[in-house]
Amino acid sequence: MKKQIVHTIEKTIISLEILMEVCKKNNEHIISAELSSIKEELKTILNEDHDQKIKSSGAMIANWARVLAFLKLIQDIYTHFFDGSSK
Repeated sequence: MKKQIVHTIEKTIISLEILMEVCKKNNEHIISAELSSIKEELKTILNEDHDQKIKSSGAMIANWARVLAFLKLIQDIYTHFFDGSSK
């Protein structure tokens, strides 16, 4: 299960890069910068997890809660650009 979550986050980072390019092309530089920040946060969480610096389950739960919040924000931004509501 943990490997599956890590793989999903890695795929999300790739998707973020694509979405950032779409934002830049649409002159949405603030959103692109926010997505870049989220991407860096996700990378940090993955690195912390891989290095096993996070020992307590409470800290791990907090990190995964942040990941879920980021995924929801990414979904909202994606929906804005690709469901026609940005027109």
